[in-house]
Parts: sequence; structure tokens; C-alpha cells
Amino acid sequence: MLSPMLQIKPEDINTHEKRGKYTISVIDDGLTGIFHAYFFAEAGFKVFFIELEQTLVDRIMKGAIFFPEPNIEKKVKNHIRSSYITVTHDVKNAVSQSDVIIITTPVKIDEKKRPDYTQIKNLCKQIGTYLQKGALVIIATTVGISLTDEVIKKIIEDTSGFKVGSDIGLAYSPYTIPLSATPMETQPRIVAADDELSLSASATILEAIMPKNLRKVKYIKTAEVALLFKAAQGNVESALNNELAAFCEKAKVDFLEASEIVNLLHYSKLAVPTFSGIENWKETSMLLEDSENLGIPLRITRASQSINEELVRRIVNLVKDALHSSNKTMRRARVTLLGLSPTPDKKISPSKKVNELIKTMEKRGIRLSIYDPYFTKDELADFQKHVKKTLNEALEGADCIIIITAHTQFRRLDLKKLKILMRTPATIVDLQAVFDPRKVEKEGFIYRGLGRGVWTR
Repeated sequence: MLSPMLQIKPEDINTHEKRGKYTISVIDDGLTGIFHAYFFAEAGFKVFFIELEQTLVDRIMKGAIFFPEPNIEKKVKNHIRSSYITVTHDVKNAVSQSDVIIITTPVKIDEKKRPDYTQIKNLCKQIGTYLQKGALVIIATTVGISLTDEVIKKIIEDTSGFKVGSDIGLAYSPYTIPLSATPMETQPRIVAADDELSLSASATILEAIMPKNLRKVKYIKTAEVALLFKAAQGNVESALNNELAAFCEKAKVDFLEASEIVNLLHYSKLAVPTFSGIENWKETSMLLEDSENLGIPLRITRASQSINEELVRRIVNLVKDALHSSNKTMRRARVTLLGLSPTPDKKISPSKKVNELIKTMEKRGIRLSIYDPYFTKDELADFQKHVKKTLNEALEGADCIIIITAHTQFRRLDLKKLKILMRTPATIVDLQAVFDPRKVEKEGFIYRGLGRGVWTR
């Protein structure tokens, strides 16, 4: 006899009252999982948010969470207070009561830049042990090729004693928080399963929170490959931008002006490199690992990964060059980083590359100050000693500022006031093309920017 969950139809969950009969467990160690928990709770489902570390559970229960959208943050806290979302680290209790289990825990990349699937494998063993017959498991994080349909499927079937496609369901539908202004529920998303029952049930559940742009894919392996290809394509595009921008810096040409002409003539997407444009490194690492296992070298993909990894070094060199032009050295220089989130006017956790830049500059003996209007000191715990409460405090006495993210507040900076606050001769390293270099230099600043090879006085 088929399980009720695998036979679920849209009309079974087309109202809040009907959805309240179903329980969803979301397992994660980050923001993506909380977002899923929020949308399911908003739709009327009962939700367990499983955080594997008790310390993080305590932080969430105290309201120490942050979101790109303040209204969502407030609603999440309300859902937790009213018990529509139950935050727990007890996998057994949550999974044994759940109709749907959604795993959003990201795959880790080790020091050798290879994917480490240990955590997700162990998690699936736990889930399989406590899984009830009829449940649906959705893998909502990007993984390597065949991990879902060969490794995860076998682990869950062996530990649960249930058969995927008849007793339980298994689907693949990875998702990450969008950096654009487009709401999560309207972003394109795929869901894949190797059997029709799992595919239909998972699509029905996900359409309750994402009614638009959900596409069904018949085979999980095809979906895994497609998403890794998407990441690789983004990485290659970023690498091309990085490489051409580096060329312009040496050739004393403005990449921004050149790219505008290219885009006009060929409808391409050349753009000044930014940190937010190279965050596909995890997925690309998975693809490169799979290519090695298959004996098919992906030369362009590997080269693009290598080029993008040089971005932090290039930025540090821009800072060094700018300070040298003002007769200053990096050691003991006061440098202010403005904006850490990877997208303007949103509160999204700093990227891996931002973390790498900060650590590199610390090693160089630079005295850092950090300011982002969307974060508190507690939310930037890893860099708390550098974080300043106000923009003026961060700028006071700085030798150089680095604009990492183009928040509106930074686009409105007054150069004359900036000059008064900073130590002259002051330098600006503009990674987001916020300023017109001509105006910056006219005010007496030293200007540097990615690809901005014209302004190198």
C-alpha cells in the first residue's frame, strides 16, 4: 500500500488549515534552513528547525538571528514564540514526527579543496534511523554527481529499512538565499526525483511555498550535473572579468568604459569583478572532484577557479600600491573596510573571499576598521575587534578606505568631509565603481579600483 505522503495532491494542502496537519523538519547550520522554515511556517505547516549545535539553538531562541529583510526576521521570531517553528537539536524527536525532512546543510570543502560529504552522510544515517514510513526526504543543498541517488539513497534505505519510491520518498531540490532583490518564493527552482511518486509529492510540497518557477526534472543525476554546470559557468564568467580587468590595470585602460562598449556591441555581460560574483567555488570544487573521478579533465573550469582565487591577492596589491603612492607602507597603516555583505543594502553574511581578505590584511600588519550599517558587532563576531559602531568612527584617521559593497550610504559619501576625517594623503580603493575617479583625484585622493588602469598616480 502506498504511503499517504507520496500520494499527496495540491488540493490536500491548498489551505492553511489543511497544511497544519503536516509537519516539516528543516535541518541546517545556516541561514538557508531558517528561510525554508519561515516559508513553511508562513504557509501554515508545523515546522521543526533542527540546528545540530545546541549553542546555535540557544542563540536563535534568544533572537540572535539576522536576515536580509527585517520584516522576515520579525516574523520568524513571532513564529518561534508562537511555536509554529520549534527550534531544536533533537534529530530523533523531530524526524520521527515529520512528514517531510528537508536537508539544507551545506557540503564542506576541505583544505585540499575537495568536497567532504562526511557530515551529510552521518546526518542521513541519523534521519534513516528515526524516519517514519511514508515520509519524504528532500536534499536541498548542492552535492556532487550521483551522491543523492547512489550514496544518500542507499544510506537512508539501509538505516530505515524502507524502500524509496514505495515506502518513502527522496528528491533533490537545492536552494540558496538569492542575492538579488527578487523574493525567494518567485526565484527559479528545480526539483528532481528518480521515481514519479517522489517527484510529484516533493513538487506539491514545494509549490506550497514557491508557487512560481518550480520546474520538475525526471532524473536526480541530471539535476546534480546541471547545477554544477551553472556554478561552473558563473565561475568562468567571473574569471574572464577578473583576467580582463587585471589586463586593463597594467595597460592603463579603464575596464569599466571598455566593458560598456563590449556589452553594447555584443550583448555580453562583462562587468567589474566583485566578491559577490565568485561565490560558486564550492560547487566548482565538487565538479572538479567528479571530473577527476571520471578521468575527464575540465581545463577551463580549473583555470577559472585558479584565476578567481587570485582576487584577494590583487586587491591587497592595489592597497599596497595606493599606500606606496602616498608614501606610506602597509604595516601599521589604518585601513577601513566599508560594507561586508555580498550585495548592496542587504544583511547577508560576509563571503569566504571577504573573510580571506580580512585575514590576509591582518597578517600584513594593517590596523583594520570595519563598518557595515546592516550589522551589529555581535553579528560580526569573527571580526568584532575591528567593527566600529558609526561610519565616522570607522573613517577617523584612516589612511585608506576599501569599498567592498556599494551600500547607499557609501554612494552618498561626501569627498570633502571624507578628506577632513582621513589622514592625508588619503587613498580610496573602490571595488564597486562607486566614485568617479576624476572627482576623487581632483579632491586630492589617491584612487585605485579593479580594472581602473587609467588612474594610477
